[in-house]
Amino acid sequence: MEKQVDHDLQKLFRLFRIANREDLINIFKGSRTFLNESNTFGSRYYSTLSEFVIYLNETNHEKASQLSKEDFDFIFNQVLKIYPLKESSPEITNLSFEIDFELLDDNLVDSKLTIDDVYINQQIEKARTKLALEDYDGVVTNCRTLLETVCILIIEKVGNESVDNSGDLPKLFKQCRKILGMQLEEGVDLAQPFKEILTGTVSIMNGIAGIRNSFSDSHGRSTANKRYSVDKRHAEFIINISFSLSHYLIQTMERKLERQVQ
Repeated sequence: MEKQVDHDLQKLFRLFRIANREDLINIFKGSRTFLNESNTFGSRYYSTLSEFVIYLNETNHEKASQLSKEDFDFIFNQVLKIYPLKESSPEITNLSFEIDFELLDDNLVDSKLTIDDVYINQQIEKARTKLALEDYDGVVTNCRTLLETVCILIIEKVGNESVDNSGDLPKLFKQCRKILGMQLEEGVDLAQPFKEILTGTVSIMNGIAGIRNSFSDSHGRSTANKRYSVDKRHAEFIINISFSLSHYLIQTMERKLERQVQ
């Protein structure tokens, strides 16, 4: 999967290199950052009290948690260089390290997984955990990863086709629909109401991909785009849609496999 740029993490690594702290780069390599802005005003005019969160996989989270107070303070000071105290800006008051179980080695989707209702429920629960933590960008990332993984499984298991997983969710879904017989092209024997429903699923995939590419936590945030960021209602809607669509695709895959055996 093509990895999107985390601009805050890039800046942090640049500051680490200036200080000859390659050891810290190794710990935080492959992580992602999240700026958790509150609604509370800070010490400057329209500044907002905020927390800078770094999400790591389990192994690196353990290493980060064992850093000395001097190292923690050093990292915090570098974050303050990225977000200096000024008016109408985030005022960083805390730095925290959190585990993100979706961050695997090389951040790749494991297409060899056996996906069933249990797996889907587990992934949705992870998204709901991020919802409770108000990490709405993380919700989008989790849901997109789930949908990509489901599509990849169907392409490889049912279609016996190779996957060009460049992070293009609409392209993966198009390949998946063709394998499952869910095409919308002329001449396909499918009742019109179901064609309309399938048209909706295409729009859903395009929409989730568009939100992830434009506003998710893998991109840097700008104050100009702040009012368009994902909020709670969007995140809840995306969770529910991803849950239903993943179940539908897996059930359709199982039905097709059963017919192939018959």
